[in-house]
Amino acid sequence: MKPNILAIVPSIIPSTIIDVITPVVDLHCMGQIVARVVLETNVRKKDLQWCDLAVLCRNTDPQTGQWFLKLLQSNIPYIYDIDDNFFELPSDTPIGRYHTAPERLNMLREYIRWADLVRVYSKPMFEQSRSLNKNIIQATGPVDWRLLTPRHNSNDRDIIKIVYATSRVNDTLSELFKPALRLILKKYHNQVEVYFLGYNPPEFKIYPNVFFKPLTLNYGQYLHYFSSVGFDIGLAPLLDDVFHRSKTNLKVREYGACHIAGIYSNVDVYSTTVTNGETGLLVENNSQAWLSAMEELIENRELRMHIQEQAYRFAKDNFSHIAFNQLWYQQMIQTLQHPRENKEYQNIVSLFRQPDYQSSSSHNAFLKLPYVSHGVWLYNFLRKKFTNLISGLKSEGIDYLMRAVGFRLETFWMLIKIRLKLFFVKTTSSPD
Repeated sequence: MKPNILAIVPSIIPSTIIDVITPVVDLHCMGQIVARVVLETNVRKKDLQWCDLAVLCRNTDPQTGQWFLKLLQSNIPYIYDIDDNFFELPSDTPIGRYHTAPERLNMLREYIRWADLVRVYSKPMFEQSRSLNKNIIQATGPVDWRLLTPRHNSNDRDIIKIVYATSRVNDTLSELFKPALRLILKKYHNQVEVYFLGYNPPEFKIYPNVFFKPLTLNYGQYLHYFSSVGFDIGLAPLLDDVFHRSKTNLKVREYGACHIAGIYSNVDVYSTTVTNGETGLLVENNSQAWLSAMEELIENRELRMHIQEQAYRFAKDNFSHIAFNQLWYQQMIQTLQHPRENKEYQNIVSLFRQPDYQSSSSHNAFLKLPYVSHGVWLYNFLRKKFTNLISGLKSEGIDYLMRAVGFRLETFWMLIKIRLKLFFVKTTSSPD
């Protein structure tokens, strides 16, 4: 019989879409599993009763303790997938303070500790998680080749398009190349166009050949656009610290698949998969190195096209979404056949009563009891969301509110489309 797989995700963002939602939906459509996808805030008792195996991705919020305790008590095996390292995330930004709150880091440890299998995407996260769980593997992310469209060739003026894409609305990594990029815009102002995707640096708004496209949570829509524009050069800055070295090589995969010559910080996230001068350029994190690399790719058309072609071939040979999906299927079956035993979930119950959790007023009402009524949970959830919106509105203005509302509407619509796809595949393939 096909196993019932329940994917429980905190939100629908590129990471959860690429690493969990897409492979789970694909396996469902291929008839290998029966899948459901739910947000962690909406897990129902009947979802847990239905599933044979749960798949979690980047979950850290202790407000979800109710269903997690039920999951453990019911001896339902689960796989935990995470492509980031919140243990090393700097806490000097709003997103950093959110993910490094003691109650979330403690919850993250428990998700990792009790998982039947942990999937990570970097060596630092592998080493850190291995102290909590010995059953851990390091995976390589895919490229969903179905989402790519033919690239648009440069126009008659042979303008060279430089792109930088990020999901961070307030991005600091771009500081590594910004001084060099300003010099490039001055020197080659009639030859280049620069595209910022997801981040709009105010100091570049004065340039007529610099363009901005807002962040979208719809990864399929993003990659469709990204592959069609015909970008020539891609920038991929990264700091050489534990947190950033715990990132995935998503830029390598996307740039290669889209025939883009990438310039990458010489950090092992990139240097382990990029051959300098063949599939990309590796640079040190100083302005002169970034400037020289951009100048070389702008002026040396033969090198630029060589890197674009070699990077595409490397991506095609190494980042298959089909292989990624089948690895997921194999790990699901292995986990179902050999689940961990004797999970002492009582330790989790006591964890919810520890001071680190109780100190968070937004979680206080929920965490006093492991099984709280839905009314109390909903009250605290809505209060938290409302407080976050007001706080963001005060600090960032109406733009923040519009982004927040837009993201929530986009998430809601994407979830509906996912569920419709799962439903119609099931009903058309199973007449009874």
